[in-house]
Amino acid sequence: MAVTDFLRYIGYPYPEDHFREDNPLNLYGVPAFSAEAELFITDVFMQLVRASDWPRRQKELWIQRYILGKSADAVAKYLKRTKGWVDEKYLQCQEKLSGMVKVWWTERLSDSPEKRLPEMLHAYIVKMCEQLED
Repeated sequence: MAVTDFLRYIGYPYPEDHFREDNPLNLYGVPAFSAEAELFITDVFMQLVRASDWPRRQKELWIQRYILGKSADAVAKYLKRTKGWVDEKYLQCQEKLSGMVKVWWTERLSDSPEKRLPEMLHAYIVKMCEQLED
């Protein structure tokens, strides 16, 4: 899901088709269909949301809905808000995240994504493996 969202956010016209030869992740050495890519992209999303200037409740709402996969009803009950409020704020969060991902993609990878993106994925995998060993 995160890989598809990421591709949609950067404007790739076929976000559901991870196996296309023109998929920007595949082109730059990240197998878009892999579990590692899914975790890596989810981590990028988390870093962007944590570093954002969103209100604490919106960050919490996004994490509950997107990362933890909780229903709008459950999040509404947890935050003591209506389901409509949760749905509206979640949509706003997704739109904001889309813009943040486009900026991230452009700023970090515009010079040489074929070198940087595989390095970033590799560093992420190493970090995760080290955490598993601890």
